[in-house]
Amino acid sequence: MSDTSTIREAHRQDRNGESTSTGATEGILCGTCRQVNAGDRAFCSNCGCSLCETCPKCGQQYVVGDTFCGSCGGNLPEMFQEQEKAYEARLDEAVGFGRKHDYERAISRLRSITSVTDARYQQVALRAAELIDEFSAQHERRQAHAEIACRKARESMSRYDYEAAVELVASIPPPLRDQQTNDLLNKARSARDEVRSLLDDVRRATKENRLLELSLRIDRLLTLKPRHEQAKRLAGQLRGRLCAAAKKRISEHRYDEAVSLLQQVPSSERDAEVEKFAAHAAELHWLMTDLKLAAVADRQLVAIAERLLKHCPQNKEVESLRQQIKRRAIEKPGDPRCVAPDWSVPRRPHLGLPVDSLGTPQRIQCTTKALESLRKTPGHHFVACGLALQGVGRATLDINLVPLEKNRMLDRFSLRRKKTATGAWGLDAGTTSLKAVRLRCDKQQQVTVDAVDLIEHKKNLLHACDETEKRAILHETFEQFLERNEIRGERVCLSVSGQLVLGRVFDLPVVDDKRIDQLVRLEAPHRLPVPLGELAQGYQVLDTYDDERCGHPKMRVTLQAVRRFHAEQLLATACEAGLNVDVLQSDCTALHNFATYEFFEKVDESKDEEDIAESSQQAIAMLDVGAHASNLVISSPTLVWFRSIGIGGDAFTSELLKPFRLTRDQAETLKRNPTMARRISRIYEVIEPTLSCLSEEVQRSLQSFSKLFPEVAIQRMFGVGGGFALHGLMRRLRYGR
Repeated sequence: MSDTSTIREAHRQDRNGESTSTGATEGILCGTCRQVNAGDRAFCSNCGCSLCETCPKCGQQYVVGDTFCGSCGGNLPEMFQEQEKAYEARLDEAVGFGRKHDYERAISRLRSITSVTDARYQQVALRAAELIDEFSAQHERRQAHAEIACRKARESMSRYDYEAAVELVASIPPPLRDQQTNDLLNKARSARDEVRSLLDDVRRATKENRLLELSLRIDRLLTLKPRHEQAKRLAGQLRGRLCAAAKKRISEHRYDEAVSLLQQVPSSERDAEVEKFAAHAAELHWLMTDLKLAAVADRQLVAIAERLLKHCPQNKEVESLRQQIKRRAIEKPGDPRCVAPDWSVPRRPHLGLPVDSLGTPQRIQCTTKALESLRKTPGHHFVACGLALQGVGRATLDINLVPLEKNRMLDRFSLRRKKTATGAWGLDAGTTSLKAVRLRCDKQQQVTVDAVDLIEHKKNLLHACDETEKRAILHETFEQFLERNEIRGERVCLSVSGQLVLGRVFDLPVVDDKRIDQLVRLEAPHRLPVPLGELAQGYQVLDTYDDERCGHPKMRVTLQAVRRFHAEQLLATACEAGLNVDVLQSDCTALHNFATYEFFEKVDESKDEEDIAESSQQAIAMLDVGAHASNLVISSPTLVWFRSIGIGGDAFTSELLKPFRLTRDQAETLKRNPTMARRISRIYEVIEPTLSCLSEEVQRSLQSFSKLFPEVAIQRMFGVGGGFALHGLMRRLRYGR
């Protein structure tokens, strides 16, 4: 039985004179024995107790029939009348909530009335119970209506009939709307208002004949109202005008404007014909931009000029540029170290420093045959040169990562120098090939490259199935090297990937040479995140200087380490092939050794101290773009800092596989010779994110270095490695686009 039914039954019994737990209408209920007495009795006829009630004001007992409360003196009839008025006001308040469809609050107010047991207020309580039933029924009906309205509103939204959707949801009283209903109403109103605003703009622009300004609005209107006839008609007119204007811009050789116009064609009108036209305009725009902003004048830039001239033979500017590029391409670079002569140099470099591509060394002499080999593969052999420089004792850093024997573990931080050899091989074991250089050092300490070799791996090491296959590929390459070259009596220096090497540069107090080992041994565990027992490492003091902040001299130390497992595995592979390695060195450190030898002459102690200090604060950056990763090495006579970036040439190759449905070999060929593509712009559209990411990583690395060493100024950046030959990479580093 419901609460309201119970209340009605109780009051019905009261009216019939029956005894209830809530009191009686024909007498007075005794508070002690719960018997009903006649209304004119002051004491209970059963137990003799005083027949009392509770004062509504002070809560104390008073004798039934009294006019005033004996405790507080309040006028009891007036108080009961006020209480009845309060109940009636609460009843009216609940009715008001019901009219506003706030049924939950209305029923809550009514329940506080139905809980009253005093017989004086039975009429009010009965009215409250009736209203509860009435409001409960109304709530159920309204809730069912709301569910139907929401369902129909969603159907109207799917038909893009936003007006009907708003009307349906708005018909639901606000108190009955949940969060989803309110979201639906807001979405429908927003779409309706946006359609109205767009239609007003379209009508105004149509009246003033300004259709070219309405591309985005028409596109949006057709998104909101796909079947809107006026918008569809205007979209067709707009397409015709934009295509005509774009053709005119192309005939005037204003390709960038043509691309911009075609981008405004509404999506509903971008069929195959428009897409083909837009692709043609984008190709012309990319070719013209590359002609003007390309970094160097080389054969690829000549081919790009000829491609553009084929598309627009009447363009005299392109013909002039083609002639200039052909003349520039046969000139010698301004810096003989560079691969090709500059074509375009920005006034404000994107990275804040000049960027060039390094082709051949200058300070290191080369035999005619070796120089010819280096020019065929520019930028490939500088790591190998740095390794060989360490082999002939001309390296700035002479750290050897070959693990020491177990009985010499205590000496693992000491410098390990062998007797300087007159000849040494530097072997740069990359992921795609082995680059080898042999250096000779004569009595006058002149270093000469007299042998150069490059052996492609049978398979890219990145695509080897496992470590066993990778070792087998390296073993075969080492054997080929030994078959093609004589190494007897010469030192062999082998590289290990910079991604596997931990490098740290830190300052220590100046101490005696005998105590340096001990001091570095104490500092190393705090600098390296790997237990020292698992590492093969070495250190070297780079410089000693006076620290103005603390007033004490300090020495700058570089500490480098590689996991012993990686070092021993690489050395074992070389040994199995018959190659005994004397020096194992990071390719980053090898590049630093080359850079300091090539760009910084040995410090002349007779020079002024200010000149020496100034030269030590100048640095050169080397960006080595390999197949697997890129290494940024910043070198000065007294400092080395490097960082490996996990983007290499193979990342660009991988980007071309799916969009063009190519094999990896085909994609690699297309990457190296983009002029083979039917649309060059499409290639760079695909690799653009990777190019941008590499450029941003280089920029962040340079900023990090400047924060660490603000006193060191980077003068110039040189790009090396096979991946740096990617057309457009140097332009991106110079211009940022």
